[in-house]
Amino acid sequence: MRWLRPFIKVDGWLCVTNNQRLALAETLGSQATIEITGQGIDMRFFRPQLEAADAGQKPYILSVGMEMRDYQLLFAAIRPLDERLIVLASSRWMDDVSQAHGEVPPNATILERRLSYEEMRDLYAGAKAVVVPLKDTLQAAGITTILEAMTMRKTVIATRSAGLPDLLVNQHTGYVVEPDAAALAEAIQEAVNAGDASEQMASRALATVRREASFEKYLDRLASALQTFPDGTQ
Repeated sequence: MRWLRPFIKVDGWLCVTNNQRLALAETLGSQATIEITGQGIDMRFFRPQLEAADAGQKPYILSVGMEMRDYQLLFAAIRPLDERLIVLASSRWMDDVSQAHGEVPPNATILERRLSYEEMRDLYAGAKAVVVPLKDTLQAAGITTILEAMTMRKTVIATRSAGLPDLLVNQHTGYVVEPDAAALAEAIQEAVNAGDASEQMASRALATVRREASFEKYLDRLASALQTFPDGTQ
């Protein structure tokens, strides 16, 4: 982009996180119009009042998604724990993981089929906590999963990445840990055993998402951002 900058005819740039805004500003220069819109969540669909579909099912740790995920790290963290892990990812992805990372831990279950949105929401509802093991990337990987889990009032544990959402603040709205198996395992155990502290953290996360990341708030930010672009922007 630095090389192409003189030839790029773009009125303005929209990004999801402050880190992305800083990277764009460094690359494009101070004259570029860059606005943070964040992301929006359907809070009428993802709602904390929803009960798990199978109330008799033992609670579990949940991990969802496949973009820029480090499941090798999560498998190493969960293997010694007395916790059940459910991973929702595609069967094509699992072929790659099996070849690259070997055996899945005995306390992990991989859901290889595609689920409906309702089935996925039920998975969130039954989870003790939601873990998002990310490779460090400026890409906005994992943001949808994180915001959905926060909207379901679940404790979120993510590994440090430049693309994490600004709303995920360590020890306030969730856990952000270094990409280390022992550190991740410790955070999972703390989240599961913290009781009222985890509930309070999850409640703060829900309040933050309601205030900042509803579809309505997102659309307001998008409309405001477009107003800052030069006249004639489509």
